[in-house]
Order: sequence, then structure tokens, then C-alpha cells
Amino acid sequence: MKAYEILPDDAWPYAYRINASHKWGLPGVKCSQCGFVGGGCGSQYPALTLPEGIEAAPYLEGWPVTPERQIELQAALLRSWKQDIRLGPGTDFGPLVGKAHGKCGDVGWVRLGTMLLADQAVKRICDAGVSPLTLVPTEIKWRSKKAPEYFELQILPGLRLAASYINALGASRCIKCGILGYKKELENRAARLADAELKYYPVLDATSLPLQWDLLRVDDWEATIVASERFKNAVIQVGLTNLTFREIKVL
Repeated sequence: MKAYEILPDDAWPYAYRINASHKWGLPGVKCSQCGFVGGGCGSQYPALTLPEGIEAAPYLEGWPVTPERQIELQAALLRSWKQDIRLGPGTDFGPLVGKAHGKCGDVGWVRLGTMLLADQAVKRICDAGVSPLTLVPTEIKWRSKKAPEYFELQILPGLRLAASYINALGASRCIKCGILGYKKELENRAARLADAELKYYPVLDATSLPLQWDLLRVDDWEATIVASERFKNAVIQVGLTNLTFREIKVL
């Protein structure tokens, strides 16, 4: 089974800027065990909102907290949402809010891993036979009155990196904060370049690919959006603009 990373089209000829963020999010984490400070990148649930009765302040501040506090904040959301979903430090949720200008085509990119789909493109891609998409209206104000309405795609995690690839990266998971950390000290420039190239070409665990799927994120690398061959063919068939595909190795 083939899989393809979805990326912005570097050849897109028009300039645009989308300055937006999700309404709420989990803070980062500061771990005394492994020394990691920060949050994840790309884990997003725009269709979920802050439950009633939960104090908003902790989900509006990104300053890193302890792993113990992180677990408390995650548990409060999961109890209210009653969903078995993957949450980690830096997870964002709620609709995108912000401002934008320019022309970004059928697909707009807020940042790597945050993909928007224009209203006129939604029906075209769904009619091409892809699975039902979870589309969330954004709260983005465009400078141009002629700008189409854009929806954010809620794309769930679920794909895993291959064990051999994780070993090649020298990665290990912290038993306290759960973050998958990578080797920090590299011998020389050649080693750093080789490491950067290795990270640029991820390898997926074939057993994590479902039989029927179209779009998923990669666990621990949630900014990486992966498409099925069916989705790629549908995009080419209907001619969606401002995205490109790169095949990912599957083992």
C-alpha cells in the first residue's frame, strides 16, 4: 500500500498570508527526567471545543508545565469529550481565528500541518470518491471580499513511524513525559546533514495503515499529513491547487 506526504506547492505563483491560531490548546511540558521543554507540532482537533465547566485559563497559556500538570489538563478534556483520542503537550483545539490576505487557491496553509480547503473545492474532492471529510468552518477574516470560505480539515493521528526508522534516528520515549526524544549531540557537520536528511524522509510502519483511509497524521510527528493513493488520485483528477505529494516509504 502506498502513502504520500502532503506538502504546500512551492511553485504556487501567488502570495498570501494566513495569520491564525486555534482558540484553545494544551500548554507545553517541562520534563525533569529527559530535559525536554516545549510542545508538539501539528496535533489539532478543530472540531472540539472547550467543555462547559472547565476553566479556560490553563488552555489559553502555552507556558510549559510539569508532566503531572499536563496529565491533569489532558484528563479533564478527555472526561468531558468522552473520546479516545491522542492528546499531548501543545495540542490545539477549537476553530482557527485570525486574519488573512492574498490568494492561496483551493488549499491554504496556515503553517506546515495546518491545511485549509476552499468551499468550492469541498464538493469536487468528495464527489471524486474520497472518504467523508471532517470540515470545520474557520473564523478567519480575509482582506478581500472575494475570498472563498475556507474550512479546516480535522485529520486524526494514527500512523506510526517504523521501528527501524526510530532506531536509526536514535530516538527513545521518556517514561515520565512520554515525549519521543532524539539524539542531540552529533559529531560533525556531515553527521548533522545526514541526520537532517533522515528526518526529511520518514518511514512508516505498514501495520499502522488502515485498510480504508484517506488522510491521517503520524503519531509523534503530527505536523506530517499523509494521504492514501486514492486521495492523491482524486486530487489530481479534480485539479486541486496549492498542494503537492511526496511518496513515503512504508515497511
